[in-house]
Amino acid sequence: MTLIALHRTLLHEHYNFFLASQYPSASPALRRLASKYAMPARMWRYGIHSFLELLRHRLPASLDHMLAFIYLAYSMMALLYETVPAFEDTCVQGLRHLNA
Repeated sequence: MTLIALHRTLLHEHYNFFLASQYPSASPALRRLASKYAMPARMWRYGIHSFLELLRHRLPASLDHMLAFIYLAYSMMALLYETVPAFEDTCVQGLRHLNA
């Protein structure tokens, strides 16, 4: 499904941004960007939640796609949790939602 590929790319781009913005040699201005623009919340809202809602409205036909995307989203949130501690709270909330 093309939408899954697009959302996968969106999640990977967010992850790369978070990793770069929290890199030890990143400037203070770059470090603040994610918080300033609420990027973790945006990633959840636009990259994960909105797509899951779209799939939910198309159940049962979308079940396989939904399960695949939940696995992908969970993996990305877990990776973010492990590698970018600055966004630990957002990751924990996202993982809780994905487990529900």
